[in-house]
Amino acid sequence: MNALFSMAASGLQTAARSLQVVANNVANMGTDGFGRSALQREAQPGGGVYGRVVPASARGDGLADDALQAMSDRLVYEANARVMKAGDSLLGTLFDAFACAARRRARA
Repeated sequence: MNALFSMAASGLQTAARSLQVVANNVANMGTDGFGRSALQREAQPGGGVYGRVVPASARGDGLADDALQAMSDRLVYEANARVMKAGDSLLGTLFDAFACAARRRARA
């Protein structure tokens, strides 16, 4: 169960970090000499993901790319939040089952 929360938390952190990179790109779009950045995601050995900020490629439309990335990050964030919520619910159910079993043993 701990691995589930750890992987979902790393997904939340990476999506949030990517949104920060996108926000920085949009905020500085008109600044002379500004170079766009992107978040390169890397799988962690024990599970989960890590994001590393790298210079963005010069190809494509920066604003359109950032808008698409922001929409994708929002969905990734929501998915990982739902995984954590489901894990929390499952853990609560597990604790309830242990409590019921302990009460039955105490009565016997």
